[in-house]
Amino acid sequence: MIAGIDWVVEQKTSGAIDFAVANMSLGTSDDLEPCEQTTDALHLAVCGLVSSGVPLALAAGNSSDVKQAYPEALAVSAIADFDGKAGGVAMATCRDDEDDTLANFSDYGPEVDIAAPGVCILSTSSTGGYALGSGTSMAAPHVAGAVALYLHAKGLAPVADGAGVDDIEQAILGAALSQDDPCGYTNEHAGEGSLEPLLFVNATTFGGDGTCDVATTEPLTDVAITAVSAPSPVVQGDIVSVDVTVKNVGNQDVTADITVTLTDTPPADGTAGTVTDSPQTIVGGLAAGASTTLTFSWDTSSASLGDHTLTASHDFSDDDATNNSKSTVVTVELAVTDIAITAVDAPTSVVQGAVVDVSVTVENVGNQDVTTDINVTLTDNTDGVTIGTQTISGGLPAGASTTLTFSWDTSSASLGDHTLTASHDFADGDATNDSKSTTVTVTEPGATMHVGDLDGSKDIKGKSGRWEVFVTVTIHDENHNPVANAAVTGEWSGATTGTVSSTTGSDGTVTFSTGNMSGGDSVTFIVTGVTHDTLTYDDTANHDPDEDSDGTTITVSK
Repeated sequence: MIAGIDWVVEQKTSGAIDFAVANMSLGTSDDLEPCEQTTDALHLAVCGLVSSGVPLALAAGNSSDVKQAYPEALAVSAIADFDGKAGGVAMATCRDDEDDTLANFSDYGPEVDIAAPGVCILSTSSTGGYALGSGTSMAAPHVAGAVALYLHAKGLAPVADGAGVDDIEQAILGAALSQDDPCGYTNEHAGEGSLEPLLFVNATTFGGDGTCDVATTEPLTDVAITAVSAPSPVVQGDIVSVDVTVKNVGNQDVTADITVTLTDTPPADGTAGTVTDSPQTIVGGLAAGASTTLTFSWDTSSASLGDHTLTASHDFSDDDATNNSKSTVVTVELAVTDIAITAVDAPTSVVQGAVVDVSVTVENVGNQDVTTDINVTLTDNTDGVTIGTQTISGGLPAGASTTLTFSWDTSSASLGDHTLTASHDFADGDATNDSKSTTVTVTEPGATMHVGDLDGSKDIKGKSGRWEVFVTVTIHDENHNPVANAAVTGEWSGATTGTVSSTTGSDGTVTFSTGNMSGGDSVTFIVTGVTHDTLTYDDTANHDPDEDSDGTTITVSK
């Protein structure tokens, strides 16, 4: 992210691309320090961006909390505006927010500069086409667009320095509407100093006529089924809870009883389940804006397998019949009891005599809980040896899995390929997945060892000038098998100095780090020794397949 901002600054200052405005949505620290005092790397990058003449519209965040935003950016909170008009009377669309109010997810506060629409915004989608989105990430682009609109309206070119950015920001904020303006919005946090004004692009500053539309309220009686929620899939025979939410989305109180019915439409030629407590009555109706949730019990014992459409509807006669019912689809499945061995993991090659960890993953892939013990056995089919048996006490709930680790001592194993098979003893509905195998090659142990690979890498720590180098040493025996538990010693020279040592893992590798370095142009690492309980180090055999070292010494440049 910082590198991207720095690239924009480089293009701007070099004259390659005369950027007019930037928009960003990213998490930032709460840092109010001025540019000359901050040590925050991202904040410093933003300072460089703004001082180069690029105004930054920055999403405030979506944590419903006070945001200490970078002073140099135009920090943007989000409001809900469902009709593009003032008045606060529009019905919510894709989210349950109140019209012309601060969005219930938006960050806010004295250090947030301006508010803009950010709820149910139609925008391009990463998957193609368009989609509705909500967030301060939707609000900030409105402000970035306002900067471009301002420059166009005034016939101005993009500015070249921070002073020019200040002028643009003051113009944007000067044209914005205060929260208590007739065309403003309601902010429940205003008493906490959250006074950010509302972006107003019809101001004369932007070439508009300075007016705003105010919505009028017409009497509307409308009771809606707004949600039908149920789990899916369910197992035939389950008693399923179905939640139905009913809301008075009109502006008139409803005092008459409202009867709500839940019905089950089964697949073609199928049978429905039984809704045992339908209909239900909302006694005394619902006040305007109020909602309630009713819970129905659906007995699927008689329900046929497949997709069932559950439809909730009410009997109240209102002004809009299109929302008097709502449906959801629930799939009814057959009860399945199935314990599977889903993975057997082991090294593909081991040296005879090594003790190898073999991981066996067992999963309940059915939809029924298993509460009895499950015995899992690992067998070396090649030598006809049982490596071990472990027990999963108390079984596994549906969808759960566990991984068992077996230790395989290859001291007496024959040379060559071995088929290791894990199996369980639980009688279930599908025997085809009760076992699984993997192949491990047992190779003859060598007498000597050497460095079989020596790789270096670096990590540059942004603009701070600090850097870090990593060197990975791979130890092989004479048969090119990885050697575990080899003690490797090495020395750093150049940008840092010192002696280091550590032990190789099961893959035969060990990685050393310089730690953060503040200077120097290069650092060299030399393998000075390797020891092992049974193998002798032969440094004349050291090599590096990718030839970026001689197998003993490697140099990494900054």
